Parts: sequence; structure tokens; C-alpha cells
Amino acid sequence: MDDSTHALLAGLAHELRTPLAAIGGHAELLRVGVHGPILPKQLESLERIRMNHLRMAAMITELMEYAEAARGTRRMFLEEAEVARLIEHAIGALSVSASERNVTVSFGMPCDDDEAADAQTSFCPVMVFADKMALSEVLQAILRDSVESHGGGHVTVRLSSVGDSAVVTIETDEAPFAETECEAVFVPFDREARGQRVNGQSALVLPRARLLARAFGGDVRAVPTTDRRVIAIHLARMVERTSGV
Repeated sequence: MDDSTHALLAGLAHELRTPLAAIGGHAELLRVGVHGPILPKQLESLERIRMNHLRMAAMITELMEYAEAARGTRRMFLEEAEVARLIEHAIGALSVSASERNVTVSFGMPCDDDEAADAQTSFCPVMVFADKMALSEVLQAILRDSVESHGGGHVTVRLSSVGDSAVVTIETDEAPFAETECEAVFVPFDREARGQRVNGQSALVLPRARLLARAFGGDVRAVPTTDRRVIAIHLARMVERTSGV
């Protein structure tokens, strides 16, 4: 994304936020009765206004976050990161939202023969080379989208490692990706892609997550299956160097 396009989006976001804030503010004044008593049916309408106000504000923020990622100017600070701890933190941050939606989230990973489980937790340490903040954003964004798209259900997070790669898979009991959809879901606002949910939640989540992951040497991919929706986050694993090398 070039500078002129980014500037256009930034200006558009500002112009949209100003009237949107006024809509939300005046609706709240009505809701609390500043201008007189409100009937129950009117309160229902005001609640719909509030929810859509929040949704539109979130979409504007998401658009700007995608624009920043597409611009490719964010500096990445690559360092050693323990993936399992970042996953547990992301799951913990969504515990309230998951509970409200009656969604359960589980996390598991197998230990390699030469690895021992952490004494304080149930997982084995898998170290990767990544920007910790960007990786956390990728994990939280995909998990949040998976949780908030459910009205009940289960999200399964798995972490595996093979050689110099680590893979985080996030599985939900939604319609699976078809082979032809696996790249289309990473095209922003591609409503022809059947793998994109039509509720607006994932229009930019997956495209931005892929851009961020690729910026620090990872990747995000949709995995075709027969029964579950699966997103895989591929990461470069830290391989211990032998002495003298």
C-alpha cells in the first residue's frame, strides 16, 4: 500500500469517526433519560444503535490496522518467544467473551520424546524466532474472531513442532474451508469467497494476520478439511546451535 492510499484511508477513518462518536453520544443521552423517560421498546432500539455504533467503530479501527500492516513500514523486533505461553495469555484474555457466548476453548500439544513438559504448566516449551508483540496480535485476533463468531461451540488450539518449524492450529466447529477457498479468504472484502463469514468479523482479520506473520518470517494459512474450520500459523522454530558453530 503506497503512502497516498494510506493517507486517504487515515483521513477517511477520521471523517467517519467524528459523526459516529456524535451518534453514540446522543444515543447514550437518550438512554439515560436526559431528555425524558424512555419506553422499553425505545430502549431496545437504542441498544441496537449502541451495538451497531460499537461494531462500526471496531470496523474502522480494523481497517486502519490492516492499512498499517499492508503498508509494510512497521519495524519488527525478532527475538526468542515461547509460543505456548503466548497462546495461554491470548486464551485467558478471551475468557470472559468466550463464557458470554458459551464457547469453550482448549489448548494442547504433544511433547517430543526429547522434550519434557514444563513443571509449572501442562505444555512443552517450544521456542520460535518472532516479534513477540506481532505474534501475540496474530494469535489474539484469530482466536477472538473464532470465539466471537460462535453462539456456542468449541475452539481447539494445538501446537506442534517438526524440525525447524512450529505450527499453531486453531480449529472451530464451523464449515470447513474448501480447497478453492484457502487463498481467497486472505483477500480483503472478497465476498465471493465462501470461506469468509458474512457477519463482517473476518473480512480483515485473516488478511491482516497473514501480513503481520509474514513480516516476522511466519505465515498464516487456511487448511482444507472435511469437517472443521482450521487456520494454521506457521513459525520459525529456534533450533539450538551446537557449540563451536
